[in-house]
Amino acid sequence: MSTKAEKEAFVSGSTGTTVNELNRIILVSIVSYFGLKVFASRRGKGMRYMRDIPRWARIALEATVLVAIPCLAICFPDPLADPMLLTLVASLFLTLAMPARGQRESSAGVPPAEWTRQLNDNKEKQAVTMYRTWTMILTWFSILAVDFAVFPRCLAKTETFGTSLMDVGVGVAVFSQGLVAGLRGEAKRRTSFAASLRRSLPLWILGFVRLASVKQLDYQEVVTEYGVHWNFFFTLAALGPMVNIATKWVPWNDFFLALVIVFDYEILLKWAGVQDFILHAPRHVNFIAANREGLFSLFGYTAIYLYARYTGTGLAVPRASVGGWRKAALGLMFHGLLGAMTLQFAASPLAVSRRMANAGFVVWMGAFNAGMLGLLIFIDSWVFTDTATSAFQLPEAVNANGMVMFLVANLLTGAVNFSVDTIRASTAEALAILAAYMGVLLGLSLVLFYYGIRIRL
Repeated sequence: MSTKAEKEAFVSGSTGTTVNELNRIILVSIVSYFGLKVFASRRGKGMRYMRDIPRWARIALEATVLVAIPCLAICFPDPLADPMLLTLVASLFLTLAMPARGQRESSAGVPPAEWTRQLNDNKEKQAVTMYRTWTMILTWFSILAVDFAVFPRCLAKTETFGTSLMDVGVGVAVFSQGLVAGLRGEAKRRTSFAASLRRSLPLWILGFVRLASVKQLDYQEVVTEYGVHWNFFFTLAALGPMVNIATKWVPWNDFFLALVIVFDYEILLKWAGVQDFILHAPRHVNFIAANREGLFSLFGYTAIYLYARYTGTGLAVPRASVGGWRKAALGLMFHGLLGAMTLQFAASPLAVSRRMANAGFVVWMGAFNAGMLGLLIFIDSWVFTDTATSAFQLPEAVNANGMVMFLVANLLTGAVNFSVDTIRASTAEALAILAAYMGVLLGLSLVLFYYGIRIRL
């Protein structure tokens, strides 16, 4: 077997793991952020954190808490994502963050007006910054780590049905785009189809660059992910035009439009033979057959984008108080719980498939992202830090050039795979390479951020 075929086989055939295990792994990131917020808050509401701790030490602390620990939890979920450990640590942070008995926000030295203003700020919303940071960190780490044996096989992208960490990464990336669009008020603006194509042009270019490089270099690829020619850059690029068409077709509320798309797409899958076509049709017939996963999954990803934009539009509405944001956070967590219960009680008809982006996948992504956002917003409405430390420096740097750094991560992943036998690397070797790789990405992000360089794609 050739090296390419061996590596393709290594990342193929996964049936995934349970949603509960994935939630445990993700909760490590949430709890880590909670701990850092509490630490900064207890140091003069963040002022002494910025004044007394040198920049290099702050960056090292943030990289350890927000990046290293969550990434290690992916590779070693049993010790680091243990439910009892997570509960104990979260309980400790909650206790430390709790105001003294009888104290209110104002009497505890926290200006309620400033706290509310922070939570209402749609340009620098703390929870969204952390959410998007986590999206990038998960994606950067997983696309290389999956090629090493240290990465649990059950967390690799599922072949057909099932749930896995890398399936989460794809859905979260789409949800993140829709969320930001909602916060910017794009649901209320109508743009032409041509304008949506122009805005997505850089992503189309990246997609063709990736396609050419993969074919030219004979790089390993799993065609059941998106197809023979399609890739994730094309999916992201196509979302804008797809949403533009959908909103003109049915000029409704984004949430109801997402439901209509999911319902119609599920009918096509189950009763019009599209599911059988995606899973079993030969690929050499035509372009659609060759790239059926990427093309048909656009319906599901469009629904995820619309639900995310609906969520972002709701979060863009200012609240009168911190308590209003706590209620909003609880509302999002309730949506997440409702979606999780729907999947639990309708597991058979709503079998999750990232490959097709079917109704089960859309419901799972809606529930997962709503729940995670709700938790992050609740943390921000429970623990106050001043404006300078509201989102911390490393997350802001990661967010500043997220898509450019995703491209760099892809290039570095290819370079590592061409130069290292990743499958046979020891645990120590794998961790050393992954640490260096993440260090390069974080370091470059920080350099671009500190020099004020923003490259928008």
